[in-house]
Amino acid sequence: MPHTSSSANRHSRSYSTPRRRVIWATFPFNGRLGVYVAVAHAGGEVTVALRCDGGYRWLKAADCLTDAEARSWVRWGFKHAF
Repeated sequence: MPHTSSSANRHSRSYSTPRRRVIWATFPFNGRLGVYVAVAHAGGEVTVALRCDGGYRWLKAADCLTDAEARSWVRWGFKHAF
């Protein structure tokens, strides 16, 4: 008789990760934490890329931008999405 314990079934389950959409800015935004260069959306969470030495640091958008800053940046600063 085959083994059908819950631990065996747990290993056969497939888990998917939400698709991440990144939008890079044509004009980076100088915010209170530094220079923001992109936003990303995945699984209901929006993050902002902060330019750092050696790369980028992704932070929650709500911790970086006010609603007015976000609207302005979306309107004037984005070029393309991936």
